Amino acid sequence: MTRRKRKTPEQIAHERAEMEERAREVIRLRSQPDVHVVHDQAFRIRGAFRMDWVALLHQRETLTTEEANAVRRLEADICESHGLGMNREEWTVVDGTPTWPPGQGLSQRMVDASARVENVLSRIDPDRRALLKALLDPFNPSAGSTQGWRGTTRRLTGHLHKAAQTAAVVGAVRALEGAYLR
Repeated sequence: MTRRKRKTPEQIAHERAEMEERAREVIRLRSQPDVHVVHDQAFRIRGAFRMDWVALLHQRETLTTEEANAVRRLEADICESHGLGMNREEWTVVDGTPTWPPGQGLSQRMVDASARVENVLSRIDPDRRALLKALLDPFNPSAGSTQGWRGTTRRLTGHLHKAAQTAAVVGAVRALEGAYLR
């Protein structure tokens, strides 16, 4: 068996300084309320990701798991209705729908997802429906971000205070969950 070489005091000091630097970076990232950091005992960052507004409100226990799942279900249907996340091989092109002429690159899965979205959103009052559509629009650059949801909510509801914005979003999500239960 080979013996490990003893570290010099300079090496120990260098490793300690590196670990302190990594710890500062973990603290910096964790100071942002919408960032989740995964690190080991030596503060080596294994992963860090920014949560979207659903995960953030769920983490703060403002949304229940069922409410968050309702939003994720609607989000998945909206994305599928736009053909996002689908391979071209999965597209079985249909002849057309009442709103689209034939040959527009629609698949039956996209049409079905769009019908599910319209069905559930039709059970929600217009203001909450507009808020949910804006917050979950895959083509809205601020749709998934934690910072952008407040601006979107402010623009649609006129609420300036964070508590009122959160209440408006939570009300819309609760209405969505209720629509799925009907």
